[in-house]
Amino acid sequence: MLRERGFEREVRGIVKRVRNFFRVRCAEHPAIDPAARAYGWMSETARADLERLNTQLPRDAVIGTSDQMAGAVMLYAQRDIFRPGAMVGGETEFMKFVAAVQTRPIYFLGEWNCPATANAGERLPQWVENFAVGNRGVEVRDLPYECAQKIWEVQR
Repeated sequence: MLRERGFEREVRGIVKRVRNFFRVRCAEHPAIDPAARAYGWMSETARADLERLNTQLPRDAVIGTSDQMAGAVMLYAQRDIFRPGAMVGGETEFMKFVAAVQTRPIYFLGEWNCPATANAGERLPQWVENFAVGNRGVEVRDLPYECAQKIWEVQR
């Protein structure tokens, strides 16, 4: 019984130290919202922009996204997605994909000319620029990414 109380006291002490550590870290950087880099977090503005895509893009459109935007596009824009960055053959595999989706409109959401500080999961591969022709003037704003998230129409 005495051992259990000592163990419980030790665990409470560890939990208290961890809690204080994070409290101090957040106080040192008050401008950083801890939720802003949490998996699945999305601002109301970004959600609204994706929901606007739902109304502006054709119902049968397919959207190529960065790895980090894929789930949000499926959820809020309610469109089928593909990940250009996961295409092993790059342009060659993309051309096969274009043939497979036949007449469905294809778009890219994201950017390939990103700052060097951008995470690989938030950018589109460089070869995408060979196919993206028209920037639709729509951007998903207020995201914690270095890369802009603009919608581009694909030329067939």
